[in-house]
Amino acid sequence: MAIPKPRLSRRHLPLRLRRLIGAWRVEGQFVGGTKVLDVRGTATFRWLVKDALVVLRTRMTVAPWSTAILGADDEDNEFIMLHSDVRGVVRRYEMSLTASRWTFWRRAPGFHQRSIARIALNGRSMQVKWEKSAGGRKWLRDFNLIYTKLRK
Repeated sequence: MAIPKPRLSRRHLPLRLRRLIGAWRVEGQFVGGTKVLDVRGTATFRWLVKDALVVLRTRMTVAPWSTAILGADDEDNEFIMLHSDVRGVVRRYEMSLTASRWTFWRRAPGFHQRSIARIALNGRSMQVKWEKSAGGRKWLRDFNLIYTKLRK
């Protein structure tokens, strides 16, 4: 017998997303190429629909500028993220978000990706690692990033 997942109530869902809302400075390194490159930029999380959908915009050196929509299906208790960038890439990621961890991932033939962010207790910074894999078994580090919240 399957154990039912707890439902995200309309009150509970925004509490998770609210941790991300605001402007963040992004610094770190791209390590997935032939040489290590410094990364600098910004990430902004804003409500598209108050307490329901969030727009994430990133503007960074090295990585393509991007826009994503974050939200959840309150029936199946699962977050998703739809991502698009200036190259014309459009991707769907599965996503989880707790008080201490923000993770999103995708499984696609030949190119799996995941991002794992450890959120500081005070919610003012995140240590993020991006990884990639050809088959979903052996993972290679792509980016090491630190997000520091500038303001809400």
